[in-house]
Amino acid sequence: HSDENIEECHEMTEGTCARRYRHDMPLSLPISWLSDGLQDCTGGEDELNLWPTCKVGTSFRYLPEGYFCENVFKCGPETTGFVKLESMCNGLNTCSVEEDACKKTRPSKNVISKA
Repeated sequence: HSDENIEECHEMTEGTCARRYRHDMPLSLPISWLSDGLQDCTGGEDELNLWPTCKVGTSFRYLPEGYFCENVFKCGPETTGFVKLESMCNGLNTCSVEEDACKKTRPSKNVISKA
């Protein structure tokens, strides 16, 4: 079972660090591991304010490898959640404001809010 099959490993950092567990070489980290209160890098770099972010006022999100601020729809000012633009209006209500945005931009698309 490889890391590539785990959802959180789909969005990785561009920078690397030596991980604390079972790895001898520096590796990228899943975005969700940054500033999560758990030290994953041997030097604690994953808990430091070193990683690229998009910031608007006090809200921010970490950038996965190859992404820029304009490539996502931010879920709202109170969350770091976002939806990739290519995943917008795909029938899934990933964040609570996506359904409203999709109705305004694509009124004929039904958005599923429950599984």
